[in-house]
Amino acid sequence: MIPCFRIDCGNQSLKPFAIVAVDFGMDGSDGRVCLGEAPECKPCREQVGTRDRRPKARSQIGQKPGTRRLVRLGYRRIESSGNLRTGPAIGFADQGIDAAEIVTEKARGHSGFGADRANGSAARTQIGKAARACLNEALAARIRFGADKGLPRARHIVIRTYSKGSRMATRIESTVTSIDSLEGMSLPGWVYHDPDFFKAEMAAVIRPSWQVVCHVNDIAQAGDWHVLDYLGESIIVIRGDDLKVRAFFNVCRHRASRVVDGSSGCAKKLVCPYHGWAYEKDGRLTGVPGKGDYPRLEMGTLGLKPVELEIWQGFAFVRLEGGGPSVAQMMAPYEAMVAPYRFEEMEALGRVTLRPRAVNWKNVADNYSDGLHIPIAHPGLTRLFGRGYGIEANEHVDRMWGDLVERPSANVSERAYQKFLPPVPHLPENRQRHWLYFKLWPNVAFDIYPDQVDFMQFLPVSPTETLIREISYVLPDDRREMKAARYLNWRINRQVNAEDTALIARVQAGMESSSYSPGPLGESEVCLRSFARKLRRLLPEARHETKPAGYGSAR
Repeated sequence: MIPCFRIDCGNQSLKPFAIVAVDFGMDGSDGRVCLGEAPECKPCREQVGTRDRRPKARSQIGQKPGTRRLVRLGYRRIESSGNLRTGPAIGFADQGIDAAEIVTEKARGHSGFGADRANGSAARTQIGKAARACLNEALAARIRFGADKGLPRARHIVIRTYSKGSRMATRIESTVTSIDSLEGMSLPGWVYHDPDFFKAEMAAVIRPSWQVVCHVNDIAQAGDWHVLDYLGESIIVIRGDDLKVRAFFNVCRHRASRVVDGSSGCAKKLVCPYHGWAYEKDGRLTGVPGKGDYPRLEMGTLGLKPVELEIWQGFAFVRLEGGGPSVAQMMAPYEAMVAPYRFEEMEALGRVTLRPRAVNWKNVADNYSDGLHIPIAHPGLTRLFGRGYGIEANEHVDRMWGDLVERPSANVSERAYQKFLPPVPHLPENRQRHWLYFKLWPNVAFDIYPDQVDFMQFLPVSPTETLIREISYVLPDDRREMKAARYLNWRINRQVNAEDTALIARVQAGMESSSYSPGPLGESEVCLRSFARKLRRLLPEARHETKPAGYGSAR
């Protein structure tokens, strides 16, 4: 029987011309890829008719009996066999899809991939035409992956879709780095308190991740600075005389003293309090007391060490190690959604709040993206949203949302918030009473309300300690109703935070029990599934139900 990869469409019916089959056989195995709903995976020719748009050169490639012919556009050769199934419905825009591809990473490197060398140019030309067709954005955004048996030799599975009529370059729409045999299972308890695993994930997860420091309006003038301390590092973000914002390690190049103290300030120069070495706002070393005592001193090489910095929508992010996507790339699917809130114009409302919690940082991150606990553990949010709370997981970002119901809440603060929240002229109608949440992998979150925006991050301190750092930002608005709404928002979320604090403490205690083994995650728990999948990919030790023997001994 011909092995077949299958993408189920759930309750959505794809138009007939949206179905594509891809044949392969040059590596010694026949197979095809079908995009459609036929229960027995009927030949694609039966579903879409007999029209065949492949280039003539393609017919010269050796085909084994039984191999399905290419239908429509989008030819790719695949090396592996197995079954691939998706999660629930795949949504798509009004446009149909003219082609879809599933390509394994190893297949892309195959010597026969695309066509044989003698006859490949026509095939590549045809593929190029398909590549210029418009990608169906909504389909790609909502494809979900799962696997029983699948592509053990493939490093990646790539799904691309094309639609006819508009021009757009080819791009990878969804990538699964590996088939996760534990898909649908939670992380094991030991990774929530083990010191060896904590060290490993700080190196593999937190150091390469973006951390928000402040808003650029917090450092509006030359010399203004803010500091972020985490993982034993201290990072200073400062505005220079040229008004450019830069980030440096807050470490003197002489004897490693911290250069500045506190969380924020303003300085004409950054002067180390230990031996008086002085640095300009752009990090250059310009002052060394007793300079003659250092005959080989090269001041040009001893400036403050820079840290990678990115300004996204007015917020300053830093990361200790690079290599991954930028914040803008992570948030690209939601740029249009965020744009109306005018982040870049916002100013701080109050100061940064630090809330220590005696739990593992992943416990806080899990809870933030968990949707199932809302109707059970947060009665206030349930009164405000009814049953309309939604969640989704993107490649780098989780999104959660809810719309305020019109029914007055029985709670005084909630009812007053519903009443006093005024119209916000710069927001579209569907955002006037919309609460929106984003969690950027792995530990930075934005709570976006019509009246204000908060950032929150879950800074790991130890295997069982986390520091929650947060502050609110607002646009200038002197209306009494807006001031009341912002105060009531704080009261509502203070109660939510208290409820979450109790919840994560209960979970942390359970994670440290020897009786706990990974539990199942529901199909709707897409954010927790995504988080667990990413962590297991980076740290395969998390696939073990208990700590592997000898793990950490070589560290």
